[in-house]
Amino acid sequence: MLKKLLFVAALLFSTVSFAQFSDLDLAKGSAAKGAWSQIGQPFVATTIDGATIDLQAWIDSGYSVVIDYSACWCGPCWTLHQAGILEGFYNRFGPNGTNELRCLWVEIESTNTIDQIRGVSGAGGGQSGTTQGDWTFGGTFPIPIVDDASALNTCMSLFGNAVPYVVYIEGSTGNYTSIYGEPDGISHGDTAICNSHMADLLALKPVVGGAPNVSLNLPERIIAETATQFSVVAHTISPVTNVEWSFEGGSPATATGMTASTTWEHGGTYTVSVTVSNENGSTTVTQTVQVIEFNYQWGNTMTYLEGEVDNNIGSRNGGQFTWGVVFPSKYLAGRNHVKSVDLYVKENGNYTIEVYSGTETAPQTLISSRTLPLQSEGWRTINISGPCPIDASKALWVTITVTGNYPMASGPYNGDINGSYLKNGNTWMPLTEATNGQIEGSWAIRVTTGDDPNVGIAPVEDAQVAIYPNPATDMVSIHADNIVRVEVLDVTGRTVATTTQNEVNISNLDNGVYMFRVITANGTTLQKVVKK
Repeated sequence: MLKKLLFVAALLFSTVSFAQFSDLDLAKGSAAKGAWSQIGQPFVATTIDGATIDLQAWIDSGYSVVIDYSACWCGPCWTLHQAGILEGFYNRFGPNGTNELRCLWVEIESTNTIDQIRGVSGAGGGQSGTTQGDWTFGGTFPIPIVDDASALNTCMSLFGNAVPYVVYIEGSTGNYTSIYGEPDGISHGDTAICNSHMADLLALKPVVGGAPNVSLNLPERIIAETATQFSVVAHTISPVTNVEWSFEGGSPATATGMTASTTWEHGGTYTVSVTVSNENGSTTVTQTVQVIEFNYQWGNTMTYLEGEVDNNIGSRNGGQFTWGVVFPSKYLAGRNHVKSVDLYVKENGNYTIEVYSGTETAPQTLISSRTLPLQSEGWRTINISGPCPIDASKALWVTITVTGNYPMASGPYNGDINGSYLKNGNTWMPLTEATNGQIEGSWAIRVTTGDDPNVGIAPVEDAQVAIYPNPATDMVSIHADNIVRVEVLDVTGRTVATTTQNEVNISNLDNGVYMFRVITANGTTLQKVVKK
Protein backbone atom coordinates (compact mmCIF):
# COMPACT_ATOMS: atom_id res chain seq x y z
CA MET A 1 0.00 0.00 0.00
CA LEU A 2 1.33 3.40 -0.91
CA LYS A 3 2.47 5.22 2.17
CA LYS A 4 1.35 8.80 2.68
CA LEU A 5 4.09 11.23 1.73
CA LEU A 6 5.18 13.43 4.59
CA PHE A 7 7.68 16.25 4.93
CA VAL A 8 11.25 14.94 4.91
CA ALA A 9 12.57 17.39 7.46
CA ALA A 10 9.93 16.46 10.00
CA LEU A 11 10.82 12.79 9.75
CA LEU A 12 14.58 13.08 9.43
CA PHE A 13 15.30 15.73 11.98
CA SER A 14 12.46 15.87 14.53
CA THR A 15 9.81 13.85 16.33
CA VAL A 16 6.29 14.64 15.16
CA SER A 17 4.59 15.76 18.36
CA PHE A 18 1.13 16.89 19.34
CA ALA A 19 2.02 19.09 22.32
CA GLN A 20 5.29 20.59 23.49
CA PHE A 21 5.95 21.57 27.08
CA SER A 22 7.91 24.61 28.15
CA ASP A 23 9.16 24.45 31.73
CA LEU A 24 10.84 21.05 31.75
CA ASP A 25 14.11 21.13 29.83
CA LEU A 26 14.98 17.54 28.99
CA ALA A 27 17.30 16.10 26.37
CA LYS A 28 15.54 14.62 23.39
CA GLY A 29 14.74 10.94 23.86
CA SER A 30 15.27 8.19 21.32
CA ALA A 31 12.51 6.40 19.46
CA ALA A 32 15.03 3.76 18.43
CA LYS A 33 15.74 0.74 20.56
CA GLY A 34 18.05 1.34 23.51
CA ALA A 35 19.15 -0.44 26.65
CA TRP A 36 17.67 0.61 29.99
CA SER A 37 20.87 -0.57 31.69
CA GLN A 38 22.84 2.14 29.86
CA ILE A 39 20.96 4.91 31.65
CA GLY A 40 22.87 4.20 34.83
CA GLN A 41 20.35 5.35 37.46
CA PRO A 42 17.28 3.60 38.86
CA PHE A 43 13.83 5.10 38.41
CA VAL A 44 12.16 5.00 41.82
CA ALA A 45 9.08 7.19 42.34
CA THR A 46 6.05 7.54 44.58
CA THR A 47 2.54 7.42 43.14
CA ILE A 48 -0.21 9.87 44.14
CA ASP A 49 -1.62 7.07 46.29
CA GLY A 50 1.66 6.70 48.20
CA ALA A 51 2.93 3.48 46.61
CA THR A 52 6.61 3.10 45.65
CA ILE A 53 7.44 2.26 42.03
CA ASP A 54 10.84 0.68 41.31
CA LEU A 55 11.12 0.34 37.55
CA GLN A 56 14.39 -1.60 37.65
CA ALA A 57 12.87 -4.16 40.00
CA TRP A 58 10.03 -4.72 37.55
CA ILE A 59 12.46 -5.22 34.65
CA ASP A 60 14.74 -7.51 36.68
CA SER A 61 11.70 -9.63 37.53
CA GLY A 62 11.02 -10.12 33.82
CA TYR A 63 8.02 -7.81 33.55
CA SER A 64 7.73 -5.61 30.48
CA VAL A 65 6.64 -2.03 31.18
CA VAL A 66 4.56 0.56 29.33
CA ILE A 67 4.93 4.21 30.42
CA ASP A 68 2.49 6.88 29.24
CA TYR A 69 4.13 10.31 29.55
CA SER A 70 1.35 12.94 29.62
CA ALA A 71 0.39 16.39 30.88
CA CYS A 72 -2.89 17.42 32.45
CA TRP A 73 -3.29 20.37 30.05
CA CYS A 74 -2.66 18.24 26.94
CA GLY A 75 -5.79 17.58 24.86
CA PRO A 76 -4.33 14.73 22.77
CA CYS A 77 -3.09 13.12 26.00
CA TRP A 78 -6.62 13.28 27.39
CA THR A 79 -8.06 11.72 24.23
CA LEU A 80 -5.57 8.87 24.47
CA HIS A 81 -6.32 8.50 28.18
CA GLN A 82 -10.08 8.30 27.62
CA ALA A 83 -9.68 5.72 24.83
CA GLY A 84 -8.92 3.11 27.49
CA ILE A 85 -5.92 1.65 25.68
CA LEU A 86 -3.71 1.47 28.77
CA GLU A 87 -6.56 -0.04 30.77
CA GLY A 88 -6.88 -2.64 28.02
CA PHE A 89 -3.20 -3.50 28.39
CA TYR A 90 -3.53 -3.65 32.18
CA ASN A 91 -6.63 -5.84 32.19
CA ARG A 92 -5.33 -8.34 29.64
CA PHE A 93 -1.60 -8.45 30.36
CA GLY A 94 -1.31 -6.96 33.88
CA PRO A 95 -1.46 -8.57 37.35
CA ASN A 96 -5.06 -9.72 36.87
CA GLY A 97 -4.44 -11.02 33.34
CA THR A 98 -1.42 -12.88 31.97
CA ASN A 99 0.82 -11.03 34.48
CA GLU A 100 3.43 -10.14 31.85
CA LEU A 101 3.11 -6.36 31.84
CA ARG A 102 3.22 -3.38 34.18
CA CYS A 103 1.75 0.03 33.21
CA LEU A 104 2.60 3.49 34.50
CA TRP A 105 1.19 7.01 33.90
CA VAL A 106 3.69 9.85 34.48
CA GLU A 107 2.80 13.56 34.67
CA ILE A 108 5.69 15.50 33.08
CA GLU A 109 4.76 18.98 34.35
CA SER A 110 6.96 20.11 37.24
CA THR A 111 4.55 22.81 38.47
CA ASN A 112 1.32 20.86 38.52
CA THR A 113 -0.60 19.67 41.56
CA ILE A 114 -2.37 16.46 42.48
CA ASP A 115 -5.63 18.45 42.37
CA GLN A 116 -4.89 19.13 38.71
CA ILE A 117 -4.52 15.38 38.07
CA ARG A 118 -7.83 14.83 39.86
CA GLY A 119 -9.48 17.37 37.60
CA VAL A 120 -10.25 19.96 40.29
CA SER A 121 -11.28 23.23 38.65
CA GLY A 122 -8.79 26.09 38.98
CA ALA A 123 -5.89 23.88 40.01
CA GLY A 124 -2.62 25.85 39.78
CA GLY A 125 0.55 25.23 37.80
CA GLY A 126 1.21 23.85 34.34
CA GLN A 127 0.01 25.55 31.22
CA SER A 128 -2.12 28.36 32.67
CA GLY A 129 -3.24 25.98 35.38
CA THR A 130 -5.48 24.05 33.04
CA THR A 131 -6.57 20.44 33.30
CA GLN A 132 -8.52 18.34 30.84
CA GLY A 133 -10.41 16.47 33.54
CA ASP A 134 -10.09 13.80 36.22
CA TRP A 135 -7.19 11.57 35.14
CA THR A 136 -7.95 9.15 38.00
CA PHE A 137 -11.52 8.55 36.81
CA GLY A 138 -12.72 9.09 40.37
CA GLY A 139 -10.15 6.72 41.79
CA THR A 140 -11.06 3.80 39.50
CA PHE A 141 -8.08 4.14 37.12
CA PRO A 142 -6.13 0.90 37.81
CA ILE A 143 -2.76 2.13 36.56
CA PRO A 144 -0.34 3.82 39.03
CA ILE A 145 0.02 7.58 38.50
CA VAL A 146 3.31 9.33 39.26
CA ASP A 147 3.23 13.08 39.91
CA ASP A 148 6.98 13.67 40.20
CA ALA A 149 8.62 15.27 37.17
CA SER A 150 12.01 15.24 38.93
CA ALA A 151 11.96 11.46 38.63
CA LEU A 152 12.36 11.96 34.88
CA ASN A 153 15.90 13.19 35.46
CA THR A 154 16.93 9.59 36.09
CA CYS A 155 15.43 8.27 32.85
CA MET A 156 15.75 11.04 30.28
CA SER A 157 16.61 8.56 27.51
CA LEU A 158 13.18 7.01 27.86
CA PHE A 159 11.37 10.26 27.21
CA GLY A 160 10.67 11.74 23.75
CA ASN A 161 10.41 15.41 24.79
CA ALA A 162 6.81 15.60 23.53
CA VAL A 163 3.46 14.48 24.83
CA PRO A 164 1.71 12.17 24.52
CA TYR A 165 4.68 9.84 24.41
CA VAL A 166 4.41 6.13 25.20
CA VAL A 167 7.39 3.82 25.60
CA TYR A 168 7.58 0.02 25.82
CA ILE A 169 10.43 -1.46 27.90
CA GLU A 170 11.18 -5.13 27.39
CA GLY A 171 11.38 -7.27 30.50
CA SER A 172 14.76 -8.73 31.50
CA THR A 173 16.75 -6.99 28.73
CA GLY A 174 15.58 -3.41 29.30
CA ASN A 175 15.46 -2.75 25.54
CA TYR A 176 12.95 -0.01 24.85
CA THR A 177 11.17 1.67 21.96
CA SER A 178 8.46 4.25 21.43
CA ILE A 179 5.14 2.61 20.55
CA TYR A 180 2.99 5.72 20.11
CA GLY A 181 1.93 6.54 16.55
CA GLU A 182 2.81 3.21 14.92
CA PRO A 183 0.35 1.95 12.26
CA ASP A 184 -0.98 -0.63 14.71
CA GLY A 185 0.41 1.09 17.80
CA ILE A 186 -1.53 2.52 20.72
CA SER A 187 -2.61 5.71 18.95
CA HIS A 188 -4.82 3.57 16.73
CA GLY A 189 -7.80 3.97 19.10
CA ASP A 190 -9.08 0.42 18.71
CA THR A 191 -8.46 -1.55 21.91
CA ALA A 192 -8.54 -4.93 20.15
CA ILE A 193 -5.90 -3.87 17.60
CA CYS A 194 -3.75 -2.30 20.33
CA ASN A 195 -3.96 -5.44 22.45
CA SER A 196 -2.95 -7.54 19.44
CA HIS A 197 0.02 -5.23 18.88
CA MET A 198 1.06 -5.57 22.51
CA ALA A 199 0.65 -9.36 22.37
CA ASP A 200 3.12 -9.41 19.46
CA LEU A 201 5.63 -7.38 21.48
CA LEU A 202 5.27 -9.61 24.54
CA ALA A 203 5.65 -12.75 22.44
CA LEU A 204 9.13 -11.57 21.49
CA LYS A 205 10.22 -11.05 25.09
CA PRO A 206 13.22 -13.32 25.73
CA VAL A 207 13.32 -15.97 28.43
CA VAL A 208 16.28 -16.64 30.71
CA GLY A 209 17.98 -19.79 29.43
CA GLY A 210 15.96 -19.75 26.20
CA ALA A 211 16.78 -19.51 22.50
CA PRO A 212 16.39 -16.10 20.80
CA ASN A 213 13.02 -14.75 19.81
CA VAL A 214 13.37 -13.41 16.27
CA SER A 215 11.66 -10.51 14.52
CA LEU A 216 12.02 -10.29 10.73
CA ASN A 217 10.39 -7.36 8.93
CA LEU A 218 10.66 -7.69 5.16
CA PRO A 219 10.47 -4.79 2.66
CA GLU A 220 7.08 -4.06 1.11
CA ARG A 221 8.58 -4.10 -2.39
CA ILE A 222 11.63 -5.81 -3.77
CA ILE A 223 12.76 -4.84 -7.25
CA ALA A 224 14.38 -7.44 -9.51
CA GLU A 225 18.03 -6.81 -10.40
CA THR A 226 18.42 -4.46 -7.43
CA ALA A 227 20.37 -5.45 -4.31
CA THR A 228 18.09 -5.57 -1.27
CA GLN A 229 19.34 -5.41 2.32
CA PHE A 230 17.69 -7.42 5.09
CA SER A 231 18.11 -7.18 8.85
CA VAL A 232 16.94 -9.28 11.76
CA VAL A 233 16.21 -8.31 15.37
CA ALA A 234 17.06 -10.95 17.96
CA HIS A 235 15.41 -10.69 21.37
CA THR A 236 17.74 -12.62 23.62
CA ILE A 237 19.36 -12.51 27.04
CA SER A 238 22.33 -14.69 26.13
CA PRO A 239 24.50 -13.18 23.34
CA VAL A 240 23.87 -14.17 19.73
CA THR A 241 26.49 -16.67 18.54
CA ASN A 242 25.50 -17.16 14.88
CA VAL A 243 23.10 -15.87 12.20
CA GLU A 244 22.46 -17.79 8.96
CA TRP A 245 20.37 -16.49 6.01
CA SER A 246 18.84 -18.41 3.12
CA PHE A 247 17.43 -16.64 0.03
CA GLU A 248 15.46 -18.82 -2.38
CA GLY A 249 16.47 -17.84 -5.93
CA GLY A 250 18.67 -15.00 -4.69
CA SER A 251 22.29 -14.23 -5.44
CA PRO A 252 23.98 -14.96 -3.13
CA ALA A 253 21.70 -17.72 -1.90
CA THR A 254 23.12 -17.69 1.65
CA ALA A 255 24.70 -15.14 3.99
CA THR A 256 25.68 -14.63 7.62
CA GLY A 257 25.37 -11.75 10.07
CA MET A 258 22.61 -9.56 11.49
CA THR A 259 22.30 -7.83 8.12
CA ALA A 260 22.57 -9.41 4.67
CA SER A 261 22.02 -8.45 1.04
CA THR A 262 20.89 -10.36 -2.03
CA THR A 263 19.58 -9.77 -5.55
CA TRP A 264 16.85 -11.51 -7.52
CA GLU A 265 17.18 -11.43 -11.31
CA HIS A 266 13.51 -12.14 -12.03
CA GLY A 267 10.16 -11.35 -10.46
CA GLY A 268 8.19 -13.90 -8.48
CA THR A 269 7.44 -15.15 -4.97
CA TYR A 270 10.42 -16.42 -2.97
CA THR A 271 11.12 -17.50 0.61
CA VAL A 272 13.60 -15.82 2.94
CA SER A 273 14.64 -17.58 6.13
CA VAL A 274 17.00 -16.66 8.95
CA THR A 275 18.30 -18.78 11.82
CA VAL A 276 19.57 -17.01 14.92
CA SER A 277 21.47 -18.94 17.60
CA ASN A 278 22.68 -18.39 21.14
CA GLU A 279 24.22 -20.77 23.66
CA ASN A 280 20.76 -22.13 24.50
CA GLY A 281 19.55 -23.00 21.01
CA SER A 282 18.40 -21.67 17.65
CA THR A 283 15.27 -20.09 16.22
CA THR A 284 14.36 -20.05 12.51
CA VAL A 285 11.89 -17.64 10.93
CA THR A 286 10.72 -18.02 7.30
CA GLN A 287 8.68 -15.53 5.28
CA THR A 288 7.82 -14.99 1.63
CA VAL A 289 8.72 -11.94 -0.44
CA GLN A 290 7.27 -10.59 -3.67
CA VAL A 291 9.87 -9.52 -6.24
CA ILE A 292 8.70 -7.08 -8.91
CA GLU A 293 10.20 -6.60 -12.35
CA PHE A 294 10.15 -2.88 -13.02
CA ASN A 295 9.17 -1.88 -16.56
CA TYR A 296 11.89 0.27 -18.13
CA GLN A 297 10.13 0.82 -21.47
CA TRP A 298 11.37 4.35 -22.07
CA GLY A 299 11.35 6.26 -25.34
CA ASN A 300 13.36 9.43 -25.83
CA THR A 301 12.24 10.61 -22.40
CA MET A 302 13.33 8.67 -19.34
CA THR A 303 11.13 9.36 -16.32
CA TYR A 304 10.54 8.05 -12.84
CA LEU A 305 7.17 9.75 -12.40
CA GLU A 306 4.05 7.78 -13.19
CA GLY A 307 0.70 9.46 -12.69
CA GLU A 308 -0.11 12.86 -11.28
CA VAL A 309 2.07 14.96 -9.01
CA ASP A 310 0.49 14.63 -5.57
CA ASN A 311 2.89 16.17 -3.06
CA ASN A 312 6.10 18.09 -2.54
CA ILE A 313 8.82 17.44 -0.01
CA GLY A 314 11.36 19.78 1.51
CA SER A 315 12.56 21.73 4.50
CA ARG A 316 9.92 22.56 7.08
CA ASN A 317 11.80 25.67 8.22
CA GLY A 318 13.81 26.52 5.12
CA GLY A 319 17.18 25.18 4.11
CA GLN A 320 18.94 23.41 1.29
CA PHE A 321 18.33 19.89 0.09
CA THR A 322 19.60 17.87 -2.87
CA TRP A 323 17.41 15.34 -4.65
CA GLY A 324 18.32 12.93 -7.41
CA VAL A 325 17.44 10.10 -9.75
CA VAL A 326 19.79 7.55 -11.27
CA PHE A 327 19.37 5.73 -14.58
CA PRO A 328 21.35 2.44 -14.50
CA SER A 329 23.92 1.97 -17.24
CA LYS A 330 22.18 -1.08 -18.71
CA TYR A 331 19.28 1.17 -19.78
CA LEU A 332 21.43 3.78 -21.55
CA ALA A 333 22.38 1.82 -24.67
CA GLY A 334 21.95 3.99 -27.79
CA ARG A 335 21.62 7.23 -25.82
CA ASN A 336 24.52 9.52 -26.51
CA HIS A 337 23.61 12.86 -24.90
CA VAL A 338 21.18 14.59 -22.55
CA LYS A 339 19.04 17.21 -24.28
CA SER A 340 16.86 18.56 -21.47
CA VAL A 341 15.49 17.96 -17.99
CA ASP A 342 11.84 18.48 -17.04
CA LEU A 343 10.91 19.39 -13.45
CA TYR A 344 7.53 19.88 -11.88
CA VAL A 345 7.85 23.14 -9.94
CA LYS A 346 5.55 23.70 -6.97
CA GLU A 347 7.59 26.33 -5.09
CA ASN A 348 9.53 29.33 -6.33
CA GLY A 349 13.30 29.12 -5.91
CA ASN A 350 16.74 28.93 -7.46
CA TYR A 351 17.16 25.45 -8.91
CA THR A 352 20.55 23.97 -9.75
CA ILE A 353 20.30 21.07 -12.18
CA GLU A 354 23.41 18.91 -12.49
CA VAL A 355 24.11 15.87 -14.65
CA TYR A 356 26.71 13.31 -13.59
CA SER A 357 28.05 9.95 -14.59
CA GLY A 358 28.79 7.58 -11.73
CA THR A 359 27.99 4.32 -10.04
CA GLU A 360 24.47 3.12 -9.32
CA THR A 361 24.76 4.33 -5.72
CA ALA A 362 26.44 7.75 -6.12
CA PRO A 363 27.22 10.41 -8.74
CA GLN A 364 30.92 10.91 -9.54
CA THR A 365 31.86 12.99 -12.60
CA LEU A 366 30.03 16.27 -13.26
CA ILE A 367 29.03 16.62 -16.91
CA SER A 368 26.74 19.63 -16.88
CA SER A 369 25.44 22.22 -14.40
CA ARG A 370 22.88 25.01 -14.72
CA THR A 371 21.28 27.28 -12.11
CA LEU A 372 18.18 29.32 -12.84
CA PRO A 373 15.17 30.78 -10.99
CA LEU A 374 11.93 28.85 -11.51
CA GLN A 375 8.52 30.23 -10.61
CA SER A 376 4.85 29.32 -11.02
CA GLU A 377 3.51 25.80 -10.60
CA GLY A 378 3.81 23.37 -13.50
CA TRP A 379 6.22 21.36 -15.59
CA ARG A 380 9.28 23.35 -16.68
CA THR A 381 11.76 22.28 -19.35
CA ILE A 382 15.40 23.14 -18.71
CA ASN A 383 17.60 22.83 -21.79
CA ILE A 384 21.08 21.63 -20.96
CA SER A 385 23.79 24.19 -21.75
CA GLY A 386 27.09 22.89 -23.08
CA PRO A 387 27.96 19.33 -24.09
CA CYS A 388 26.32 16.63 -22.02
CA PRO A 389 27.49 13.27 -23.40
CA ILE A 390 26.24 10.00 -21.95
CA ASP A 391 28.77 7.33 -21.04
CA ALA A 392 26.68 4.19 -21.43
CA SER A 393 29.20 2.20 -19.38
CA LYS A 394 28.26 4.20 -16.28
CA ALA A 395 25.05 5.21 -14.52
CA LEU A 396 23.52 8.58 -15.38
CA TRP A 397 22.54 10.87 -12.48
CA VAL A 398 20.39 14.00 -12.51
CA THR A 399 20.43 15.97 -9.26
CA ILE A 400 18.43 19.00 -8.16
CA THR A 401 19.61 21.39 -5.45
CA VAL A 402 17.17 24.02 -4.22
CA THR A 403 17.15 26.63 -1.50
CA GLY A 404 13.69 27.24 -0.10
CA ASN A 405 10.66 25.58 1.43
CA TYR A 406 9.18 22.31 0.09
CA PRO A 407 10.94 22.55 -3.25
CA MET A 408 10.76 19.05 -4.69
CA ALA A 409 7.56 17.73 -6.26
CA SER A 410 6.80 14.02 -6.17
CA GLY A 411 4.31 11.51 -7.44
CA PRO A 412 3.15 8.05 -6.40
CA TYR A 413 5.97 5.56 -5.83
CA ASN A 414 6.56 3.64 -9.03
CA GLY A 415 8.35 0.66 -7.50
CA ASP A 416 11.91 1.59 -8.46
CA ILE A 417 14.23 2.74 -5.67
CA ASN A 418 16.50 4.42 -8.24
CA GLY A 419 13.73 6.95 -8.83
CA SER A 420 13.98 8.81 -5.53
CA TYR A 421 17.32 9.55 -3.94
CA LEU A 422 18.05 12.05 -1.17
CA LYS A 423 21.44 13.44 -0.23
CA ASN A 424 21.75 13.00 3.53
CA GLY A 425 24.91 14.87 4.55
CA ASN A 426 27.48 13.65 2.04
CA THR A 427 25.77 10.32 1.40
CA TRP A 428 23.21 9.52 -1.29
CA MET A 429 20.45 7.24 -0.03
CA PRO A 430 17.19 5.92 -1.48
CA LEU A 431 14.35 7.98 -0.04
CA THR A 432 12.81 5.02 1.78
CA GLU A 433 16.16 4.25 3.44
CA ALA A 434 16.93 7.88 4.29
CA THR A 435 13.58 8.21 6.07
CA ASN A 436 13.62 4.77 7.73
CA GLY A 437 10.76 3.58 5.53
CA GLN A 438 8.45 6.43 6.53
CA ILE A 439 8.30 8.05 3.07
CA GLU A 440 8.21 6.71 -0.45
CA GLY A 441 7.56 8.46 -3.75
CA SER A 442 9.09 9.24 -7.12
CA TRP A 443 10.52 12.65 -7.89
CA ALA A 444 8.83 14.59 -10.68
CA ILE A 445 11.90 14.53 -12.92
CA ARG A 446 12.03 13.62 -16.63
CA VAL A 447 15.16 13.42 -18.73
CA THR A 448 15.07 13.70 -22.52
CA THR A 449 18.02 12.19 -24.37
CA GLY A 450 19.30 11.75 -27.88
CA ASP A 451 19.02 8.05 -28.60
CA ASP A 452 19.98 7.96 -32.30
CA PRO A 453 23.60 6.75 -32.48
CA ASN A 454 24.13 8.65 -35.74
CA VAL A 455 23.39 12.14 -34.35
CA GLY A 456 24.28 14.22 -31.33
CA ILE A 457 27.74 15.01 -30.04
CA ALA A 458 30.96 13.11 -29.79
CA PRO A 459 32.90 12.96 -26.50
CA VAL A 460 34.21 16.40 -25.65
CA GLU A 461 37.86 15.49 -25.93
CA ASP A 462 37.37 14.27 -29.53
CA ALA A 463 35.26 17.13 -30.89
CA GLN A 464 36.52 20.57 -31.93
CA VAL A 465 32.96 21.71 -32.70
CA ALA A 466 29.79 19.94 -31.55
CA ILE A 467 26.21 21.09 -32.22
CA TYR A 468 23.32 19.48 -30.35
CA PRO A 469 20.60 18.39 -29.97
CA ASN A 470 19.92 17.36 -33.53
CA PRO A 471 17.04 17.32 -34.43
CA ALA A 472 16.12 20.31 -32.24
CA THR A 473 12.91 22.15 -31.32
CA ASP A 474 14.03 25.31 -29.51
CA MET A 475 17.52 25.77 -28.04
CA VAL A 476 20.59 24.53 -29.90
CA SER A 477 23.93 24.38 -28.08
CA ILE A 478 27.36 24.80 -29.66
CA HIS A 479 30.46 23.35 -28.08
CA ALA A 480 33.58 25.01 -29.43
CA ASP A 481 36.58 26.95 -28.21
CA ASN A 482 37.01 30.67 -28.98
CA ILE A 483 33.66 31.26 -30.72
CA VAL A 484 33.68 34.41 -32.85
CA ARG A 485 30.20 34.12 -34.35
CA VAL A 486 27.50 31.56 -35.07
CA GLU A 487 25.26 32.00 -38.14
CA VAL A 488 22.10 30.02 -38.92
CA LEU A 489 21.33 29.76 -42.66
CA ASP A 490 18.13 28.52 -44.29
CA VAL A 491 18.03 26.40 -47.47
CA THR A 492 18.33 29.52 -49.66
CA GLY A 493 21.52 30.59 -47.90
CA ARG A 494 19.82 33.49 -46.10
CA THR A 495 21.06 34.23 -42.55
CA VAL A 496 18.07 33.84 -40.20
CA ALA A 497 19.84 34.03 -36.85
CA THR A 498 23.24 34.99 -35.47
CA THR A 499 24.93 35.01 -32.07
CA THR A 500 28.31 35.10 -30.37
CA GLN A 501 27.12 32.83 -27.55
CA ASN A 502 27.10 29.05 -27.29
CA GLU A 503 23.29 28.79 -27.59
CA VAL A 504 20.88 29.71 -30.39
CA ASN A 505 17.11 29.91 -29.94
CA ILE A 506 15.44 28.53 -33.10
CA SER A 507 11.94 28.12 -31.63
CA ASN A 508 10.60 30.89 -33.93
CA LEU A 509 11.95 29.27 -37.10
CA ASP A 510 9.88 27.09 -39.40
CA ASN A 511 10.46 23.36 -39.34
CA GLY A 512 13.08 22.28 -41.83
CA VAL A 513 16.80 21.94 -42.48
CA TYR A 514 19.26 24.68 -41.49
CA MET A 515 23.03 25.07 -41.80
CA PHE A 516 24.96 26.25 -38.75
CA ARG A 517 28.15 28.16 -39.63
CA VAL A 518 30.41 28.24 -36.56
CA ILE A 519 33.29 30.70 -36.90
CA THR A 520 36.06 30.29 -34.32
CA ALA A 521 39.63 31.51 -33.96
CA ASN A 522 40.67 28.10 -35.32
CA GLY A 523 38.56 28.23 -38.46
CA THR A 524 34.98 27.77 -39.73
CA THR A 525 32.74 24.70 -39.46
CA LEU A 526 29.46 24.12 -41.31
CA GLN A 527 26.98 21.57 -39.95
CA LYS A 528 23.39 20.62 -40.81
CA VAL A 529 20.66 20.82 -38.10
CA VAL A 530 17.06 19.69 -38.46
CA LYS A 531 14.38 21.90 -36.85
CA LYS A 532 11.20 20.02 -35.97
